[in-house]
Amino acid sequence: LNFYFAEKKAPDYHSDSGFMGSGFTEPEVLGYHLVNILIHIGSAICLYFIFQITLSAKIMGQGFRYGNEAALLAALVWALHPVQTNAVTYIVQRMTSMSALFVLGSLLFYILGRIRQGGPAGKSAYFVLSLVFGLLAMVSKENSAMLPLLILGYEFYFLGGIRLSARNIRGLIILAAVVLMVIVIGWMYLGGNPFTEWLGGYNVRDFTLAERLLTQTRVVIHYLSLLVLPLPSRLNLAYDFPVSTSFFSPLPTFFAIVGIAALVLSLFITYRRDKLISFAIFWFLVNLVIESTVIPLEIIFEHRIYLPSAFAALALTLLVYRAPGSRKINLTRLGMLCIVVLLMIFTWQRNQTWSSRESVWGDVAAKAPNLTRGHMGLYTSYKAQNRNEEALEVLKKAVAVGPDQFKPSFNLANLYKEQKQYGQALDIVNAMLSKEHLRTAPVYNLRASIYQKLNNYTKAIEDANKALAIDPKYASSMLILGEAYFRLGNYVNAAKYYEKARESITDTYGIYFNLGTVYYNLGNYDKAIENYTRALDFMPGNADIHYNLGLLYGAKGMVKEMQEAMAKSKRLRGR
Repeated sequence: LNFYFAEKKAPDYHSDSGFMGSGFTEPEVLGYHLVNILIHIGSAICLYFIFQITLSAKIMGQGFRYGNEAALLAALVWALHPVQTNAVTYIVQRMTSMSALFVLGSLLFYILGRIRQGGPAGKSAYFVLSLVFGLLAMVSKENSAMLPLLILGYEFYFLGGIRLSARNIRGLIILAAVVLMVIVIGWMYLGGNPFTEWLGGYNVRDFTLAERLLTQTRVVIHYLSLLVLPLPSRLNLAYDFPVSTSFFSPLPTFFAIVGIAALVLSLFITYRRDKLISFAIFWFLVNLVIESTVIPLEIIFEHRIYLPSAFAALALTLLVYRAPGSRKINLTRLGMLCIVVLLMIFTWQRNQTWSSRESVWGDVAAKAPNLTRGHMGLYTSYKAQNRNEEALEVLKKAVAVGPDQFKPSFNLANLYKEQKQYGQALDIVNAMLSKEHLRTAPVYNLRASIYQKLNNYTKAIEDANKALAIDPKYASSMLILGEAYFRLGNYVNAAKYYEKARESITDTYGIYFNLGTVYYNLGNYDKAIENYTRALDFMPGNADIHYNLGLLYGAKGMVKEMQEAMAKSKRLRGR
């Protein structure tokens, strides 16, 4: 023991900037999927009752002869349609399905309040429930802000419109006050002018407001085509959808504009002839106003037609019932059942794609090869499985597709670093730093970590300081500086930066381990023991920590503690 201290042999040093690696664990998602499916079923049930009431004599005059079965089949068509996969199977889109559930519930209770016989108390209860569900919808997702217009539309189409009596005027004033309150709360939440925030959103997009509006005409037509022809081969999580830059670029933009104009015109033309078809068009277009017009969201996502497709399912079902030969009702029923079964098969096939991270991102990469997102998703999947060679290949594809994007190049450089191919890693990082928009703290920090691996601590310090100049709280750069100064024998600065890092990172034993080593070299044995002891809180079975503590206890003449620590270290090492 005296020999170790006489030779000034420092305790073992935990390398790699004080971080411990941890394996990736797939999260348990069964519960999330179950809840999403239950929400989806709830929406389908609400939709069935709305359809049933809409096809009844109270709404349609003479009513629809096969109203109950048509309502059931239409609800099944909507619920089992494969285009709903992204809204139900994709867990994060619970916001979409939950918002739809509350919107449909709000509409259902409003309709019940309008058509049910009874005293004012009973009707008021339905209206209160409608309001509660409406508020729940609005805190679930922003596109539910169209709910008041949907209710007014249903009122106008099927319930005889709103007569301007004193009572109805009071109701409209209350509704307007609620909508105004939501707008004011949204304004306060944004912390500024919402119009400024809205226009500012285009600063981070690669398209303008005009280009988005032009492109959305093609997107809406694509949505309609998916409702009619929902082949799994046409469905995708992420689309490589070209932006329209003018009325004729690309050429389908012009035809899409004509198609949208025809759709709007048909809304008015069919109003007197077939209110259901007209309302289905109204419902579809109004529910796309938030996500498919001027707000600077991403261009296209299939989950956006989850709620808009509701009355389209009813309209398509009624078209089958009214088709030539539909008087043979059993043949019509057979045809509808075939459609429902076919949709079930397509939905089952589509969900097979969602069975694993690799399959869903492989599907995206195959259908949108010029989109980096699919390749990056595959990289994440391969990396989690330690399939580093395959991860390297898809990252190369991602970089080739998006050479100016941050994530592909950064991850490729980092993977080269992990594989100890430091030259290739430096080439990529240097290429990134040659582009102004990529000169960020993580990129400078990555180059610093590569120099750290190459034992070029002077350059590591230089780049770590550049990272901290951009982000003074970047803890990873503090760790690099701590190790670099330690390796250069500057223990004072090493302690300084490790202490700074500890303020931001408190859940890793590596910082405390390294601080213990630094304070040992500074001759501050008490602080060294304090930090090694803290390290034991995270890894009580680490033999090195017990061994280092034994050395320190020996230096302080604490023989009993030294013997206990050394004995524990030997037991943990199995000798």
